[in-house]
Amino acid sequence: MAGVFPEDGDVDVFGEHFNWLPGNGSGGFAEEASGSPFAVGVAPQIVVVGDFNGDGIQDLATSNQLDDLTVLLGFITGHTAQTITFGALSNVTNGVSPFTISATASSSLAVSFASTTSSVCTVTGTTITILYGGTCSIIASQAGNATYASATSVTQSFTVNPEPQTNTFGPLGAASLGVSSFDVSATASSGLQASFASTTPAVCTIAGSTVTIVAVGTCSITATQTGDSGYLAATPVTQNFMVIAATTT
Repeated sequence: MAGVFPEDGDVDVFGEHFNWLPGNGSGGFAEEASGSPFAVGVAPQIVVVGDFNGDGIQDLATSNQLDDLTVLLGFITGHTAQTITFGALSNVTNGVSPFTISATASSSLAVSFASTTSSVCTVTGTTITILYGGTCSIIASQAGNATYASATSVTQSFTVNPEPQTNTFGPLGAASLGVSSFDVSATASSGLQASFASTTPAVCTIAGSTVTIVAVGTCSITATQTGDSGYLAATPVTQNFMVIAATTT
């Protein structure tokens, strides 16, 4: 009997004992296929080719003289299905140390990982490194080989929560009315820029980081850092200083 089996476009031959001789695509036949001869019932009489299990691959069925039917399901090298098991990942906080993840394929082949949110997290091998707050998405893949088809990729996402930060704003010395405008500075542990505001605008004002004295009294300047997706807002820090009358000579 001759037929295209598996469906590679080459005609194959099956002998009376179901020895499989795959076609070589050049008008001849290759050596007997692995697993051949295939076991069927006693004294097979009729052979039928068809897709009996609906997988799109041709199968063989034999009608045997002594014991009913035998079905040989076809296969295509590299098309055995496989699946990936990749469990949910827990939320973390920005600043966490790199950590490892794992996933398994039903084929037992190694699973590879990639980040689809490279501004938030990266992955090298099985190690995730958090770069900033936000949503980290990791995709697990298995490309298959000569036996297994590519697995459907699985993506797991988790939240990278903002990291706490502190605001450092040192004391300010007394100033005299009439002094030239001067700058103040503060630093946040996050490296984000601090902003300033005067809570006593009748005594002093501030634009950006530049303080201007308006009148005698107590000047209060507050430094804030409101945070972002990577950092929580810092606790505001207020510094007070006296503005005294200018000394005349």
